[in-house]
Amino acid sequence: MCLHLNARIQESSRRTTQSGCFKRKNKEKSPHNRIRLANAYRNLAMIYRCLKKKDAAYGYQRMVIDILEDVFSDNKQHPDLPIAYSVYSFILRDMGDVDGAIKYQYMATQISESKIIKILNWQLITIILECSI
Repeated sequence: MCLHLNARIQESSRRTTQSGCFKRKNKEKSPHNRIRLANAYRNLAMIYRCLKKKDAAYGYQRMVIDILEDVFSDNKQHPDLPIAYSVYSFILRDMGDVDGAIKYQYMATQISESKIIKILNWQLITIILECSI
């Protein structure tokens, strides 16, 4: 009886562990967790930049951009992207790649400007509608 019960407990434990691992692996790939990972990488990039470790800063910030561009592949105007591009441009400038820095700063500016224009247009439409009522 004890051997049979012990075997059942071990089998149940094995199934729980296996299903737990399966769930954990799927959870790690969720967009929310990937964004959290990108935020951690961005923090590391900024710390390495302050420490003048340009290569490490570059590598981490490049991972941030890769993750965010993948997560927001259907929304290239997401507000997290200009921040990532801007930080990346500063790192590129520190490394002496002024042309690359200008390119990424321009990309950040384009997204930010389009967001501001959309907000202003929406506010203008709201004001026009309120005035016509």
